[in-house]
Amino acid sequence: MRQTLQFLGLMACGLLLAGAALLVTSAMTGTGLPRPGARSAAGIDYMSFGIGLALGLTLSEVARLSWSDMPRRIVTFMIENRRNAKYCAYASVAIAVLIYL
Repeated sequence: MRQTLQFLGLMACGLLLAGAALLVTSAMTGTGLPRPGARSAAGIDYMSFGIGLALGLTLSEVARLSWSDMPRRIVTFMIENRRNAKYCAYASVAIAVLIYL
């Protein structure tokens, strides 16, 4: 399953590069960005292309996580960063006071 998800992630990266090339060439020719619901000459729906690309990249990143190790890593992070959490709380209170004054 992991190899399949990595393959789909690589395909998504390839499609991302193709989409970036499309946007660059459309900007260089002055045609502008494609409107929502528009299709390319090859019949590709840009909205579906973007959603599929985002889902492929997300699946690729999720496949890299070690889910059995995640609770231990979260607890370790919280224990090691207790002092930083206190400073973050002080900073968020100070920022809240500045925003609301």
